Amino acid sequence: FINSDMDPGDARSMCCRLRIDNRELVKRGGGLFGSNPLTGSIGVVTINLPRLGYLSSSEGEFMQRLEDLIDIASTS
Repeated sequence: FINSDMDPGDARSMCCRLRIDNRELVKRGGGLFGSNPLTGSIGVVTINLPRLGYLSSSEGEFMQRLEDLIDIASTS
């Protein structure tokens, strides 16, 4: 919350990187719990970019490996 007008009580964490602004949830109606079905993450996938860099011998190979993993992730 550095350099932001939010304090820790204004945010709700749904997964490791998704942060939802509680002030926006309240605006949707139904209070904090009424909006939860409209928020969150489904099928979160993590791609290990440092490993891709380690395994790739060129930028082109890195991009091809990344594209392949994105294709796999999109159907998982």
